[in-house]
Amino acid sequence: WDAPSASALIRGEKATLTTRLLAPAGVTWRATVQEKFDVPVDPKYTEGGVAGFGETGRWGEQSHLLAETAEARASHLVYAVLWPERDGRPARALEARLAPDGRLEVARPDGVTDRISFSGDKLLID
Repeated sequence: WDAPSASALIRGEKATLTTRLLAPAGVTWRATVQEKFDVPVDPKYTEGGVAGFGETGRWGEQSHLLAETAEARASHLVYAVLWPERDGRPARALEARLAPDGRLEVARPDGVTDRISFSGDKLLID
């Protein structure tokens, strides 16, 4: 977690995921990274196999990001912009901002800039 840019980076064996959180001006993020689950993972999941409702894969410990606003409010508008990289490629910087006209502008690592707006139940991408 990088607090100044409100960005998180997940590095996996075969992929990375860059995440950027955005909210209207004045919102300050408080975040912590936890390296494992709050309670131990049930052994029926750590070993895989039948678990009542079907067959499961093997589960292990996972990191978790808890992000919350520093100021209490009745409601929040939050955007999460995600950029995956596959095949062992390194993560790249992800630039995003809320423009004065209310659109979400995302300067993607591949050089394309998306301008996203919401109107009622419609999503528009320029």
